[in-house]
Amino acid sequence: MHRSIKPAAGALLLSLILVACGGGGGDDSGSSTTTAAASSAAASSKAASSTAAATSSVSAAVSTTDWTFNDSAYAAADTALFAATYSSTGDNSIKALLVDGTLSAGDLSTALLNGSGQVSYDGLLFNSTAASVIRYRPTGNSSCANCWNTNGSFYTSNTTLLPAVGGDLNTNGNVRTYIAIPVTAGKAFTVTVNYKQTSTTATAGKIALAGSDNKLLVAKDCFASGTVDSITYSGAANHAYTHIKIFYGREGASGGGVNITSMQRVQ
Repeated sequence: MHRSIKPAAGALLLSLILVACGGGGGDDSGSSTTTAAASSAAASSKAASSTAAATSSVSAAVSTTDWTFNDSAYAAADTALFAATYSSTGDNSIKALLVDGTLSAGDLSTALLNGSGQVSYDGLLFNSTAASVIRYRPTGNSSCANCWNTNGSFYTSNTTLLPAVGGDLNTNGNVRTYIAIPVTAGKAFTVTVNYKQTSTTATAGKIALAGSDNKLLVAKDCFASGTVDSITYSGAANHAYTHIKIFYGREGASGGGVNITSMQRVQ
C-alpha cells in the first residue's frame, strides 16, 4: 500500500539522512578532529606500549658470565696483585693490598670490608690485609690448573668461626681477605662458586658467600677430603648489593683449603 509523506515529515527525514551521511548544517570538524585525535592517541599509546615493552625487555635481559680464570689477566696484574713476579707454573700469592701501620687489626679489617685496598682483575674484586692468604695457580701449575687456592682462613685466626646467616663477617674475628663477584644493584642475580677441598686431613672448614654489606648470606661445610661441590646464592630484584664476597674459614682446624675452580654470575 502506498503512503504519502507530508512535506514537514519529508524535510525531517532528509535532515536525518544528511546528518547520518555527515552532511547538513553545523560544524562537525570538532568531532572529526576528536575522533582523529583519539585514533592518533590510541596509536601513540600503542607505540608507547611497544616502546615500554621493548625497554622492559632490554632491561630484563639476562646475561651469564663464567670465570674459568684467565692466565693473561693475572700475568698482566703481576706485582700489582701478587707478592712476587707472576709465575706461569708456580703459586702466585696475593700481596697485602691494604697496608696501614696506624690502624689496629680490627680497624684494618673494617677498612678492608669497606673496600679500602680493593682491586679489580679478570672482572673480579680482590682484597687482603696479608700476603699469601690466597694464591692463583695458572695453567702450568701441577697442583691445579687455572684455579684460586685458599691458603689458610680468610680470618686472621684459624680458630675464628663464621657467624650465623645474617651475621656480620667481623662478628667473631677479623677478616683479612676476600674475593668478590660484582653484581648490579636492583637486578635479580644468581652467583655460583665451584670448588674442591684439597686437604686429606682437615676436620673442619666452611665456604661462604656474603653481601657487600658484609652480612653472611649462605655457608656450607667443605672439609671432606676431595669434596667437589658448589655454593650458590640468588638475590631478588630489590637487592642493594654491589658485589658478593667469597669467604673461607677453617673453623678451628689447623689445615684445609679449597681450590676454587670456576665461578658464574647470571644477571
